[in-house]
Amino acid sequence: MIDLEAVVSLRAVATEGSVAAAATSLGFTPSAVSQQIKRLERDTGVALLERVGRGVVLTESATRLVVSATPILADLERVRADLHGGGEPDRVAG
Repeated sequence: MIDLEAVVSLRAVATEGSVAAAATSLGFTPSAVSQQIKRLERDTGVALLERVGRGVVLTESATRLVVSATPILADLERVRADLHGGGEPDRVAG
């Protein structure tokens, strides 16, 4: 199963241009973002970041993953908003 939080971190690297900037935008440390992406690489079996100089760039596989996952992440955000946008809070049977 692909970890969606790790995909969010990868997308942030793509959007922000670096692991450090992605970490800042997500409220994580750069180490945490790097660890999430390494876990995502293990889960998917493909390299996602390529070192270039002192920075990183997304591999072609990473770009495909971000593009494919973006509508899924948007759908999940809409679901979350719908759940919190209703009138009365739902009660969990127990």
